[in-house]
Amino acid sequence: MPPMDGEYDDLHRRAEAGDPAAMNELGVLFSGAGRQAEAEEWYRRAADAGNPVAMDNLGVKLAEAGRVHEAEQWWRRAAAAGDAGAMNNLGILFKRQRRNVDAEEWYRRAAGAGEVNALYNLGLLCKEVGRVKEAELLWRRAAETGHAEALAQLSELSEQDADLSGLRERAEAGEVGAMTDLGIVLTEADRLEEAEHWLVRGVNGGDADAPFNLGVLYARTGRTDQALEWLVRSAEGGNPHACNGVGRIQAEIGETASAVDWFRAAADGGDTAAMDNLAALLDEQGPGAESRELRQRADHVRRAHNNASLMEHMGRTAEAEELHRRDARRGDSDAMCMLGRLLKRIGRPEDAERWLRRAAFTGSVGAANELALTLKQTGRLDEAEEWYRRALSSQDVDVMYNLAILLQTKGRREEAERWYRRAAEGGHDDAMYNLANLLEKMGRSQEAESCYQRLAEAGDRDAMGRLSQLLDGQGRAAEAQHWLRLAQG
Repeated sequence: MPPMDGEYDDLHRRAEAGDPAAMNELGVLFSGAGRQAEAEEWYRRAADAGNPVAMDNLGVKLAEAGRVHEAEQWWRRAAAAGDAGAMNNLGILFKRQRRNVDAEEWYRRAAGAGEVNALYNLGLLCKEVGRVKEAELLWRRAAETGHAEALAQLSELSEQDADLSGLRERAEAGEVGAMTDLGIVLTEADRLEEAEHWLVRGVNGGDADAPFNLGVLYARTGRTDQALEWLVRSAEGGNPHACNGVGRIQAEIGETASAVDWFRAAADGGDTAAMDNLAALLDEQGPGAESRELRQRADHVRRAHNNASLMEHMGRTAEAEELHRRDARRGDSDAMCMLGRLLKRIGRPEDAERWLRRAAFTGSVGAANELALTLKQTGRLDEAEEWYRRALSSQDVDVMYNLAILLQTKGRREEAERWYRRAAEGGHDDAMYNLANLLEKMGRSQEAESCYQRLAEAGDRDAMGRLSQLLDGQGRAAEAQHWLRLAQG
């Protein structure tokens, strides 16, 4: 049956008569009806006939299916034919691949060709590298067309300025601690030029935490030599979290032996992100006892890190926040992560995301997982996937499970299946249940039955119920009744 009879008949006639525009519209129709193979077929026919919009649509469809190289080829063909949407999609692709120079080039070309979304995306890229004033100008251009997300970004900038007014007044009055605090907040808001100004003033004023935070800023902006200079100074001043920062830079530039030494120093000082980072490095040489012990140590330290959490449970939220902020200021990734979670619970999602992001950049697996969940909840699925994948180095089954859910949401069933299996093999029962459900939807009922049965035999009542329904649908009434009775207890 065609997805929409009347519209389908007309489009099909025109498409079969050789009309590329009708072929493309037919692809749109099938895509909207969830019939992706047929959508791809018609997009491809239209693209082969030279329709640039269909080339762009085909690229999108291929990218969704994980065939990124082929998608890029079609987007390039569409862009060469002048399609602004394809130019923007190339920018998005290169941004995901962290090829920011290429991404910026294509966003600018797309914006010049009239693609408003490219103005917005270029603004995000500029903000990320600290060019906030330029981002603001781009968002204003997009907002003039009614672009809702650009309007929201402008609103957020305005709110940030209002929120920072008191802190800025204290910093301008010469309060050294306020200078550093302002620099930290501006760093997390990606207002990096302003942040650097205030952190340098904090360093010059003698604030003990300013060197570490200035080093973090330089690392975020790719100024490796300056980042190392200030992080080493902070480490020499007794900050173990700065040792972790140096270790991460050394690992990124291929100085593995040096990275191991710095991570060990940080781990000895109680930095749990360093324990995670060192375990991941050791795993690259083959998983062993030391990496397992490091992760166990990290879990133990995190459980002991509970003074502020105890205050929060007692309803003393402001005091808990203050304690978390004090430790986060020095670079404690656990404190950053807990602060992010606290702020999220009390309804300050933007502040929460900034601290989760800061913690995730230290290599904290828990923060990366939490940040990815936050991004997923706010519809930023591609960025969420990126952070889940960064956290996979930990071999954490919760991360695998969450990544699988995200991939299934994005329609990438085969990849979702793979990660559900990995998590299930690691003992994650919810992953096993979701795997069974996915297999059932994919028509692989025998494999689904096996998964449900393993859970049911372990006492999972939900699995018993699903197994009963599956067996009943196959006409195996006696077995179905057996599991239904057990499920009902």
